[in-house]
Amino acid sequence: MSVAFINCIKTNSLVRANSYMIWFVGAVVWWIDAALHLHAGSRNHALLAIAVSLLFLAAGMVFRKQAMRK
Repeated sequence: MSVAFINCIKTNSLVRANSYMIWFVGAVVWWIDAALHLHAGSRNHALLAIAVSLLFLAAGMVFRKQAMRK
């Protein structure tokens, strides 16, 4: 096996191990969206955005738990 191939495998594993973080970023973005819509007076949209944010947060915790297991 070449050194480049081994490094590629290690890098790919590292990317997969940290890929759960995108879910937390998504949760923050949806939370900001909720805050902006709440400030603008759109309560219904803000509540839906908070619900989506909580789903993203839950998914991030599940995927983080899986990544930490490996």
